[in-house]
Amino acid sequence: MCYLYDTFYISLLDSVKSTPIPPHKHSTIPPTAYIKNDQEYFEVEDILDLRCTKNWLEYLIKWKGYPGPDNS
Repeated sequence: MCYLYDTFYISLLDSVKSTPIPPHKHSTIPPTAYIKNDQEYFEVEDILDLRCTKNWLEYLIKWKGYPGPDNS
């Protein structure tokens, strides 16, 4: 029989150096949505991926005029 112990040698740990997180860069002026039947619409540039979860399709969308981090 083999036993595993939840111990760790402190001498193997390294100290962590804190680095500031750079600010999130958005485009300076986001494109405006167009209004149709009192609803906002944004233009799709590309569909990057899709997945099926619980019998529901979900799409990863690249919005036209927005940077990559704004994909949803």
